[in-house]
Amino acid sequence: MKKVLVTGGMGFIGSHYIKTLLSESQTNINILDNISPQIHGDFFEAPSFIDNSRVNFFEGSVTDKEIVRNALQGVDTLIHLAAETGTGQSMYEITTYNHVNSHGTAVLLEEIQKNYKQNIARIILASSRSVYGEGSYLCSNSGEYINPDPRSFKSLSNKEWDYYCHKCKNKLLFQPTSERTECKPASIYAVTKKNQEDLVSTFCAANDIDYSILRFQNVYGEGQSLKNPYTGILSIFSNRLRNGDQIPIFEDGNMTRDFVHVSDVVNALLLSTFHDDSISSIMNVGSGIATPIKDVAELLRAEFKSLSKIIVTEQFRVGDIRNNYAELSLISKVLGYEPKVKLEDGIKLFSEWVMQQEIEEDKLDLVNAELKSKNLMG
Repeated sequence: MKKVLVTGGMGFIGSHYIKTLLSESQTNINILDNISPQIHGDFFEAPSFIDNSRVNFFEGSVTDKEIVRNALQGVDTLIHLAAETGTGQSMYEITTYNHVNSHGTAVLLEEIQKNYKQNIARIILASSRSVYGEGSYLCSNSGEYINPDPRSFKSLSNKEWDYYCHKCKNKLLFQPTSERTECKPASIYAVTKKNQEDLVSTFCAANDIDYSILRFQNVYGEGQSLKNPYTGILSIFSNRLRNGDQIPIFEDGNMTRDFVHVSDVVNALLLSTFHDDSISSIMNVGSGIATPIKDVAELLRAEFKSLSKIIVTEQFRVGDIRNNYAELSLISKVLGYEPKVKLEDGIKLFSEWVMQQEIEEDKLDLVNAELKSKNLMG
């Protein structure tokens, strides 16, 4: 019988994946999670699936060799979701992000090499669209595709939001980003996710282990932490809407993201888990649609029937990107993945869930003040 280890299994994506795995298969599951207060709050309430006889829970960090060794026992598939997340926070919590994301992945792989190399058939890594930095752009004049460098504090301070061709000076048109696009991480978080990718792909190739590296776009949905002010833009906006506060939109409000519902992400994980043939690929997971941030705020405000104002602030954060949305032909070909949840439907489901939760303290202003004090926000 199949047995998997899910690191970060108590988190947003991990919980959805495990619940689906328990209902749709006979898989045995080990969970490794450190129950981070930033995500779960000070008082963690264990989900009901912990009591399932097919589930073993190990509380601890992926950086702890002994706990990792115990959690890997008898496992044939590793689903590595555990990571510190948050673009802005990563720019000053550099040691923490590198230790958990990069070093933690190295600990997992080293324990597999030492003790379980013959057992592990596949490693599935949750990576991020952030590894690209900016997405792919096209110069309509020359027909040249360009993957621009990250924007600087100086250019952002001058409100130079968009990208222009260095030759003809025309505004570049953003395009769907394929896995062939050069990676140019714009944040420490993105660097650590790319480190994870390189560690896993190199390790697996050397040890004849199959792998599936999934570059998630902006994942949202029911169960997303409402306590974490560093990541999850829909959760951050929801807290402010429920508290009657303004919704601040950075830059000119026209930044776009590819919002993918958590059920579609879980489907990609399940397809990777049970795929019969070799995968050994890096693949995008998203909706394949670019949506402006201000449009998402409007959709949420309508669902909450809120009178909160949406304010375009022209503020910015170092490490944020302008545009990115996924080109999905590879994952469709390899795994048969197709996104199913439209954004409007997903936001409705998310909003209905949020309204059933306690109203959380809004900490966005504190986070922004922290970024400003470190000269990472203007």
